[in-house]
Amino acid sequence: MKNKVLGVILTLCLVKCMFLANHATAEMLISPTRAVINDRQRSAQVILLNTSDTIKTYRLGWEQKRALPDGGYEDLDEATSSDFPVASDMLRFSPRQVMLRPNERQIIKIGARRPRDLADGEYRSHLLFTALPSEDEQAEKNQTGIRLKLMLNYSIPIILRQGFFDHDVVISNAEVLTVKKLKSTQYKIAVSFKRTGLHSTYGAIQAYWTPNNGGEEIKVATLNGVHLYAELETINRTMTWQPESFSPTSGTLRIAYEGGQEFNGQIFAEKVLSL
Repeated sequence: MKNKVLGVILTLCLVKCMFLANHATAEMLISPTRAVINDRQRSAQVILLNTSDTIKTYRLGWEQKRALPDGGYEDLDEATSSDFPVASDMLRFSPRQVMLRPNERQIIKIGARRPRDLADGEYRSHLLFTALPSEDEQAEKNQTGIRLKLMLNYSIPIILRQGFFDHDVVISNAEVLTVKKLKSTQYKIAVSFKRTGLHSTYGAIQAYWTPNNGGEEIKVATLNGVHLYAELETINRTMTWQPESFSPTSGTLRIAYEGGQEFNGQIFAEKVLSL
């Protein structure tokens, strides 16, 4: 009986951990969500805002991540990051820990120190923000002696660029997928990229539909925050067709990878499909 109760408590603890981890960014606002230091710059700034209703303490540090072709990251340890172009050895930030009242903000300053013989390319590390639990947020000891301590965190890429900007991106494949639901049909747009060059690109994938009956072009899908990192040769992304009032037949679908932030106004790649 005791083991059964212990199992239930552990399950509830895990569920609570998953719920709170999914809401980590609800307690902090970080802007921008990526920072780039090119070879004409020596520093960057990031703003951290406490959006909770309690005093919060945040600890900052570095972590190394490798991008995955289908999205997301793979965490790298000391051994697996040895052959990855990390930036943290050339970056310094301050402060390293801050305590903020509700709605109070702190500017995090990031400085770069490049070796004279630094090779052209792109170097990246992820700045980790960890919200430390207060005494009130720690679970009280229960009869089984279990104590739950929650540490919510979020990280953003810090990119150090060296040399003349070098990239090439093409849309190698695009298709419309049909997803059957219980009472409806949903459409997905799958896009594959091939990239070469020393540096990454950032922006949004936009999909525009033009019916053959002479109607105007309308936007039917958007995927923001698309970062095609330099370590990847192929990248796959999927978007959801938003208007459900008509099906994508008898028309053309134009897909564009449009630059964002420092790349505003650029179109990296484009492809038109006839359906």
